[in-house]
Amino acid sequence: MSDLEQSAPQAAQQTQARSGSRLRLGQKFALAVTALMILAMCVYWLLTNQTTENILRQQADSLGNTLARQTAILVTELVLANDLVSMNVLLNQLTREEAIAQVAVLSIDDQVIAIAGTSVNPTGTDATQRSDLFGSYVAPIALQDSLAGYVRVNLDERYIEQGVTRNFLFMLTALFLLVLAGISVFYAMTQHLVGFPLRMLTGAIQSTRHGEPALSPFDDRGDEVGAAIRQYNRLLEDLQDDETRQLIFGPEPEPDPVAKAAALYRRPGSAFVSILCMSISNYRAALHQLAPDETIELLNTYYFYIHKVSRLYNGNIEKCAGDEILITFGAAQADDEHCFHAVCAALLFLEIAATLARELEAQGLPALQFRAGLHCGELLTGVLSSLEQNTYTVAGENLALTRVICSEAPVDTLIISEAAYTLADADGRLVTEEFTDVADDTHGEFIKTWLVDEARHNYKALLERQVEHLLAEEVVL
Repeated sequence: MSDLEQSAPQAAQQTQARSGSRLRLGQKFALAVTALMILAMCVYWLLTNQTTENILRQQADSLGNTLARQTAILVTELVLANDLVSMNVLLNQLTREEAIAQVAVLSIDDQVIAIAGTSVNPTGTDATQRSDLFGSYVAPIALQDSLAGYVRVNLDERYIEQGVTRNFLFMLTALFLLVLAGISVFYAMTQHLVGFPLRMLTGAIQSTRHGEPALSPFDDRGDEVGAAIRQYNRLLEDLQDDETRQLIFGPEPEPDPVAKAAALYRRPGSAFVSILCMSISNYRAALHQLAPDETIELLNTYYFYIHKVSRLYNGNIEKCAGDEILITFGAAQADDEHCFHAVCAALLFLEIAATLARELEAQGLPALQFRAGLHCGELLTGVLSSLEQNTYTVAGENLALTRVICSEAPVDTLIISEAAYTLADADGRLVTEEFTDVADDTHGEFIKTWLVDEARHNYKALLERQVEHLLAEEVVL
């Protein structure tokens, strides 16, 4: 069976469910009550109709038998005298009654002596000729224990059928009026007692969802609807209490410092950050030695580890294109140790780059050589970087100063400014040596720089483990 054939019944069921759900609660209850009322009236009509018809037929049988006996007594002498004229006169007088359809005097051998009234055709199809609408009653004409003939009286029992029909029409009219009244009363009561309070409760819930808590009325009722409304109002009151809210939902999570810092990063202003600038000293030479696809693979390999190292030490890559990589620490993510983490990130990447260089040289391939410079200072935040991607970056004079520091660094070496030296606590954490002074053209002064050889003690062991771990990862481009 195809998916279309399988989905067709499901779609039909969903459509039916949606169409059924459009009925309101009062309408559903009204339909249920209507069905029960119609069923009850049908049962009542069947019982009363059967009882009424039986009573009428018993009365007709009693009347027919009595009338036949009385007529037999009246015509006894006329039969003995063979007075046909008198018999016809008597019979015609009897058939003037609407209930008497036909009266006949029969001989012993069932020959008609006299007859009056409407003829009855047992096989007729006309409503006025159907024998099932007539009751036939026979009484003997007897005199001194001798039989002189019979009297047959046919009663018109159509009045019984007419009575049943009138009763049925009356029941239909009564049922229609009862159903109409029942639906109206029940629907009005349902709307007043259930529908309207529930709509008010729904409105209060919607208002609460939109940040405007509102209590629902009708909470003083003693039924189930009032109990539900009281529970909602009580829950709303409990949620306004901090202890109860924490008991229900648990302790509220602390604001994410990363998200908070990222929001500040997008907000126009300034922030004190650490700026790590790394440049590829042999960028153009390496490009000329490799084919385009090999160059792309080589650059992507180094960029892969740059992203890994930056993520490991909470850095944010501001630029990673061409021969320059610019990473900030402490701007996009809150970090009290952002300067020392920037030093560790630089040392980690330089060690990875040195390991990659040895492997590439063993294969006879060119490797990239990096210079690294680190400085700490104020930068402007909230600078739009990409409108389509809704990303922001930083700007400021300290970026240019960091690039100058980076340009003074020897190949595969990190140098840091005096501000970074102090903030990173280089005396206790790093093995350094004083390097050169770098000119700060903006302020017209020189700043000291230090060359970082390695980290001390435990930090060095940690960096070595991180190098092994990152190099063991598969490069996914």
